[in-house]
Amino acid sequence: MEIDKIEKLYSIGYGLKDAKVSINHDIKFNVAGVKINGTQGEVLNLPLWIGKILAQNKLASLEKPDMITELKQALSKEKMVGEYQMSTLDPHFYIKLKESMKDLNRDDFNHVESMMLELFRMRRGKLVKIADS
Repeated sequence: MEIDKIEKLYSIGYGLKDAKVSINHDIKFNVAGVKINGTQGEVLNLPLWIGKILAQNKLASLEKPDMITELKQALSKEKMVGEYQMSTLDPHFYIKLKESMKDLNRDDFNHVESMMLELFRMRRGKLVKIADS
């Protein structure tokens, strides 16, 4: 399977996960069998793809994970485990990171990208060592 198809598959899976959505206006939807009822100020757990649509239309705000902190923690954990061990990452870690990087300004984007590449190189190096042993 090609890498772009795998990424697309994981992105779809991530979009189906629940996310916290704060409702800005009273809403009532019934689209394709999906029913959503919410009052202003209410926090609902909705699939991420629905939350994004509501947020784009200013009907709600979407609570996004702090991926820069998660990236720093992943980098720190990867440095702490042995050179023949790999820390575990959330299955959607890279998808979430890519999503959050879209909103960054150029300087922040470059900084996060360099940390991500450092993590990637470190994990790739460990994989090579594990494969050679």
